[in-house]
Amino acid sequence: MEAAEAEAIALQIQRDLNEEAENLRRDRRMAVSVYVFYGFCLVGFSACLIALLALYNNDWGRSCDVGMKVWSVVWLARMILQLICNTAVTAWRMRAGTSVPRAMMLLPRLVHAFGFTWWLLGVEQLFFEPSCEEPTLARTVSQVMFWMTGTVYLIPFVVYTLICVCLPCIIYFMVRFAVRPADRQPTPPSLVQQLEVKTYGDLIETLRRQYTLDTHEVDIQHERRTLPSLSLETVIDGVSNLLTPGPAAAGAPAPSTTVGGLPRTPGGAPWAIDLGGDSGVSASGLLSRQSISVNKACPICMVDLDDEDEVLIMPCDSR
Repeated sequence: MEAAEAEAIALQIQRDLNEEAENLRRDRRMAVSVYVFYGFCLVGFSACLIALLALYNNDWGRSCDVGMKVWSVVWLARMILQLICNTAVTAWRMRAGTSVPRAMMLLPRLVHAFGFTWWLLGVEQLFFEPSCEEPTLARTVSQVMFWMTGTVYLIPFVVYTLICVCLPCIIYFMVRFAVRPADRQPTPPSLVQQLEVKTYGDLIETLRRQYTLDTHEVDIQHERRTLPSLSLETVIDGVSNLLTPGPAAAGAPAPSTTVGGLPRTPGGAPWAIDLGGDSGVSASGLLSRQSISVNKACPICMVDLDDEDEVLIMPCDSR
């Protein structure tokens, strides 16, 4: 029931988000804002390109910095082309409301790849190619463009590195400020003292008295076995049996196999627990009519217990 309610809530949240996205897409003010932003960027980069070409016009004959002039002009042209591609993709999404065609998505990625390759070429132009003896405008402009692009490319790596290095601190502060102080405190001794304490032998005797042992279905002399130890395998099998609805009492199949002292049904689930030993009582019929509920038996111990060992009876949530 709870799983169905959680799934319904998740579907409702998804529908609400889709509705909000659709309303945002149809909002004319949002479309106008996006177009104004892209238009402002296009006008700005175009003006920079025209101004740069005008400045280079009188200085184009100098051969010592021709490579930097070409690099800076192509850098600006690539930025303008990138903005045009982004504007086209955004306009398609806002108008059509469907997925963008693959060809339209491929062009911006190719422009991105070309931009990164061109930035690597700028490393050679700035640091390895011979330059003019005196500083030039082309070199200054190219350095500004180079370091701006390098910063944009470097930011994701810096953020990722900081997250990896500072992850212990992030987890500490998340636990420190996100978890309630009451949840960080250990269990008060007063609550521990309120738990019921029994010896392991008394617990077994309580289970014997509480549940009916059908001893007439089997021969006691032939079915006498020792109490299985609480190993990891038997505990997991027992929990699986408790959480799995048992078969009907009328048509219950007989045990067919035995693993670790626990008889099993043909389906592989534990069927009976042998409470024999010195008492001579066989419990092959235990749980055939009545199973131990989770809130009455929580097997959380992963060790072998003696009869004199004390056991805390933990309150269990049947959910």
